[in-house]
Amino acid sequence: MFFVIIAFVQSVSAQIEGFRFGLHIDPNVAWFRANVDGIETSSKMGFGYGLMIDYFFADRYAVSTGMNHMFVGGSYKYETDSTERKVNMQYLEFPALLKFRTNEMGNNLTFFGQMGLTPGIKVSSKEDKVKSKDYNPINLSLSLGGGAEYAIDESISLFAALFLIMDLRGVVKNVPNDGKISQSKIGLRLGVLF
Repeated sequence: MFFVIIAFVQSVSAQIEGFRFGLHIDPNVAWFRANVDGIETSSKMGFGYGLMIDYFFADRYAVSTGMNHMFVGGSYKYETDSTERKVNMQYLEFPALLKFRTNEMGNNLTFFGQMGLTPGIKVSSKEDKVKSKDYNPINLSLSLGGGAEYAIDESISLFAALFLIMDLRGVVKNVPNDGKISQSKIGLRLGVLF
């Protein structure tokens, strides 16, 4: 199935000028952070995968979007409550990024950076494997990243990038003292572009 998808995406991208399509996997580490005292937080390993679309409106500049399915989590605990909340969450993310890359630097290698916003829709939230409604259904994050792309031939490239996604709204509902608990993640994105 994976190779069928690759063949389909490659044939489509070859017919649409200015567009490049890609598939990627995203091992990551996610963590909660609080903006008020009295809340302990910790991190958790996560994973994601997705489809990306780059539209190059100039030789080295593109608008990048797509869809990511992210599995993230972490834990937090209020000082007034001894219960540690171990959270697993799933999001569908729809990035809106500006991408810029260098000229080719010999041996088919280019470098790129990107930044923008990533809205997300919560698919699932569980505390200790039990569904919970204590988490906001929509989030908005600032996304930063950069990496390298290696061209195998004229139409296929492999890429690796580091990314940082920082939640701007807060994911936990009803935090004491009008506080906010946000979730961020940092990870490695590995993929192929057509």
